[in-house]
Amino acid sequence: MALRALSRAPEVLVLHPDLEDVPKPVAVPGGEAASAAALGWLDAESPPLQDQLRSRVDVGLADGEHAPVWLHLELPADAPRLDALAGRVLDTDGETLSTFQTTAEALPSPTGTVYHLTFPLAPGSYRLEVAGAKAGQPELVLDAPVEVPEIPTEGTWMSPVFTGLVAEMEQDAMLGEAYSFGGWHLRPYAGGEVSNKNELSYLGFIVRPPVNEAGEVPLEAKITLRQDGQRLGAPFRTPLQASKLTDDLWMYGNAINLEGLPAPGAYSLEFEIEEPTSGTVAETVVNIPVVE
Repeated sequence: MALRALSRAPEVLVLHPDLEDVPKPVAVPGGEAASAAALGWLDAESPPLQDQLRSRVDVGLADGEHAPVWLHLELPADAPRLDALAGRVLDTDGETLSTFQTTAEALPSPTGTVYHLTFPLAPGSYRLEVAGAKAGQPELVLDAPVEVPEIPTEGTWMSPVFTGLVAEMEQDAMLGEAYSFGGWHLRPYAGGEVSNKNELSYLGFIVRPPVNEAGEVPLEAKITLRQDGQRLGAPFRTPLQASKLTDDLWMYGNAINLEGLPAPGAYSLEFEIEEPTSGTVAETVVNIPVVE
């Protein structure tokens, strides 16, 4: 993207000699370079929906080599719907590497209304600045650091465990798109009270796993449940079966019914997913207040 922008710089400067900077690459697929007005949204002080925003920044996978950054923005269901998202990617020195603006596509979730963005970035340290707007006026602003790791080129390894209240089938979703797992689109959990009528889905990726004689990749999930810090019974163990997405990339997924919890309260669920042949393990802890 950077090379394409540089190669077009002479043409752009000849056609638009009033430009003072070489245009920056576009930060998100399907977007366009941000206008000055859209970038101005980032300077908003105390925008109306700021206090209602929940967000997550995660590093996902597109294949066995590329790890895009995924952004999850979540607002209450009764909040005004955003119609545009804009922002930029900066390096650690504050230099703008790319910009974007795009239509805001709202997704339903049990905890509110969700917006997802995907940033294809090389390994390194970055800062994301993102604004959401309605009718040309900023409604929220996010400023978040992100570290994109170098992906190992050999051996078996696993992504983090991703959890959420909805995993919806989207057969057209492309690998690498935010919170997409082989045809499933997750609404990740970003905080807030959750009804015990919901399920908690957990999904993840495994790269270059050992395959048994039946062409399968068997995994095991161990889930430890705690209420107010106290463990409830022995950890629950269940087998998982990974599904092949590409030659190197497999995914797994399952869900827990929260209605099986003994009572409303403050819970933590500790997930440990293991590939037993290689001993590769992925772990995460989810703290979740459950109500009737």
